[in-house]
Amino acid sequence: MILNIGCEFAKRQDCVNIDMSPEVKPDVICKAEELPFKDNSVDGIYMHNLLEHTTGTLRVMEEAHRVCRQNAFVDIVAPHFSSRSAWASPDHLKAFSLNSFWNFMPNRTHRHYKPVFLVDERKLIYSKNTNIFDRLINWLARKIPDTFERRFVFLFGGCDEIHVKLRAVKND
Repeated sequence: MILNIGCEFAKRQDCVNIDMSPEVKPDVICKAEELPFKDNSVDGIYMHNLLEHTTGTLRVMEEAHRVCRQNAFVDIVAPHFSSRSAWASPDHLKAFSLNSFWNFMPNRTHRHYKPVFLVDERKLIYSKNTNIFDRLINWLARKIPDTFERRFVFLFGGCDEIHVKLRAVKND
């Protein structure tokens, strides 16, 4: 089973679509912090444009970890801190950097965080436009993501999003 948490109107055919809003007619109505699934029952989770709307990122990640099986994927898209759109919506509460999810890694600094995930992939997404300038900046952001985020991100007007792929680590 694969979950699409915070689906809104972007439902996926291959997933159980979850949202707290009945207006979007999800398969399951619930909060991301309180998933009605058994422990270790999920093969993967999509959380696209969800975490910026939650007050408790840590609680959402704990709940995702609880329902994930060993090596289940968690695919996250969230606004980058430098994005104008990260702060354009009044219901956006936070934005993220490439390093926002390192704290969930094994041997991390904040050992009091319960969920453990491996970071399989991290990408900066500069723009979804297809002009040559945007393609060049996207290429640079993906080629040297840490350097780009630290030194160049504001030079080019900020990145739109981050895309992070995690894998659940269970030590039960």
